[in-house]
Amino acid sequence: MKSSKLRWRTRLLMAVTAVVLSVITAASARPERSISNTKYEASQALRDLVAQEFLAQYPPESRVSVYIDMSVRHYMLESISLTIDEQPRATRTYSKKQASALLQRGADRLFRFNAEPGKHRVQIEYNGYLARPNIKNLAISDALKLTIETKPGSQAFIMPIAPELLRPTRSLSAKDSREQWNWKTEADDPRLDLVRYLLDTDKKFEALIELLRVAGPSDESEAPPRGFHTLMAQIYLDLGMRKQAQRAILDARRQDDDPEALAGLWIGLANLDYARGQYSKAQQVLAYVPPNAQPAQSATIADLQARIFMAQGQFVQAAEVLANAMQTLEVNANKNRGSPELQLRYNYAVALIKSGNLEQGREILAGIGRANSDQPMLGGDCLKNCVTAPHRVMYPQRSRADGTGQNEGFGRRACQGHKDRERLR
Repeated sequence: MKSSKLRWRTRLLMAVTAVVLSVITAASARPERSISNTKYEASQALRDLVAQEFLAQYPPESRVSVYIDMSVRHYMLESISLTIDEQPRATRTYSKKQASALLQRGADRLFRFNAEPGKHRVQIEYNGYLARPNIKNLAISDALKLTIETKPGSQAFIMPIAPELLRPTRSLSAKDSREQWNWKTEADDPRLDLVRYLLDTDKKFEALIELLRVAGPSDESEAPPRGFHTLMAQIYLDLGMRKQAQRAILDARRQDDDPEALAGLWIGLANLDYARGQYSKAQQVLAYVPPNAQPAQSATIADLQARIFMAQGQFVQAAEVLANAMQTLEVNANKNRGSPELQLRYNYAVALIKSGNLEQGREILAGIGRANSDQPMLGGDCLKNCVTAPHRVMYPQRSRADGTGQNEGFGRRACQGHKDRERLR
């Protein structure tokens, strides 16, 4: 099995390389074609290739997939093993980041195989711990044994990871047996949860391949599942494919997808325009964000609007936007590094200083420095950094291009404006 999978991956890698090279060659012959269109052509060629390989390796009439889903909050999975009909099939370990991604919104596929219709004995053994703030974590191991019945056609079995020690008693009392409570079938489609898990663990290429498998060949007439276009838009944003990302966002909106996810995608598209210096486009895109966006998204929108103003030298307007946002969100000066509130305060101070309000701006920076004395950029050097380099604003470094991933800290980016540093000393 391992050798056949390795051969399949080798063939896929060689085919992907050939596709990319052929598309790049065609694009170089016609330089007027955009890089975005070139990437899209490559992805569509790859889509047909992935679909062909997938159908050949796992025919739909016999395809069986086994997934895991985390069903208990704060239980961090560390390792797991899967046995089917007394044969070891998969062993996996999880980092803290991977375990957190499973808890947030993801699922992982342990094994995929072809099976004849009939019953199969499945056993899962796993180890992990219950994360407990301020006290030692509680190590918990458990196992799950059950019998599944495969039928003709593609099937997915989703195994909730729920240690007996942590299961709600009320949930079990309504069920006839432990086995019935512990598994679900194809009624829940876990494929997109796997894509979310891959995206949240920075496996973007693997996420793309999984989405292409879900999509099927390019002539596929069946509509993709709800949530597909949202994830496709995220990947297009990661690849800098603006036209395709916007099209996918519109498809997601027509599909009545998650409003919060859609808001994140519009923000991500506006961020892409901002990074490319297309400020009027960025402002237009922000108008599509629903007015009832979550507070964290409201802070992100206000900050991006302010950075767009500052990039064009409009510092008074930027200060007004940030002041209104901080008043609405009741921003606190003592937030940790990485919070959107801190970013708003820092950039508000920059906007004030750049618009000539030196005293108030310096006072805010001094407060940030006192509250974050352990951070070089935000601590004692905070005021000095802004005074000696006042043309730099703070922007968020996110784990995903749509702006909704985990905040990985801040960077600093140049903006337009005054360059007379003597005025700021």
